[in-house]
Amino acid sequence: MKYTTLIILQIIAFMITSYYLFPNAHKKKYYKRSFYSLYLAKQSVTLSLLAWLFSFQLEFLPFAILIGVIHFILSGCLSALKKQRLLSKFSFFLLEGTKIISILLICLLFKHLHLQENTMSWLPKNKTLWIGLCYIFCMIPANQWIREFFRIYRLKQHKKENKTEDTNAGRLIGVLERILVTTFVISNQFAAVGFLIAAKSILRFQDHETLKTEYVLIGTMLSFGTAIILALLANTIA
Repeated sequence: MKYTTLIILQIIAFMITSYYLFPNAHKKKYYKRSFYSLYLAKQSVTLSLLAWLFSFQLEFLPFAILIGVIHFILSGCLSALKKQRLLSKFSFFLLEGTKIISILLICLLFKHLHLQENTMSWLPKNKTLWIGLCYIFCMIPANQWIREFFRIYRLKQHKKENKTEDTNAGRLIGVLERILVTTFVISNQFAAVGFLIAAKSILRFQDHETLKTEYVLIGTMLSFGTAIILALLANTIA
């Protein structure tokens, strides 16, 4: 297995565990318990298991356990990081970035300790795996990342008396638009991306409330930008 293939598979395992199987790890009631949180422990054990399964190599088991241990330690530090005045609002991105970097380093260590490269011709190509990762990230993880970005800049949607203004519907719209944009860019249908942006502008920006319009505009730019960058990267991978 190539080094890049292993990395993509490990990041997929990380995304599935953190955002699909255990999506509530960043909620206060879980991270506040720090290293005593059973929820975080289960998440870390599951990550180790998925990391090992997605490596398709028995020899990767100690490294998969190491990924889970580091994940648990970093997640346990979230409570302390939240108390830091300068770093608290960046805590999510700092921890998620550190977790991904640790996965890259562990995969690199595995590569150097296991010089014999296993040929697994049955595995999908790197481009196919990356496209799969794009779609996985463009759903639940991207919603979380964009929400955390809003928290950094203290952006809040203007509330009306009728509070049913669809946070869930907005998230679903974001997921669908990122899936469509990713599909269009991978297919080199850039005109369709422009049409989608124009269509959303007509439907969503007719509201004359400035705060709401700006909120939606920022979310749209982040949503489209994320999907476009990931899809363009997919097109560059051989």
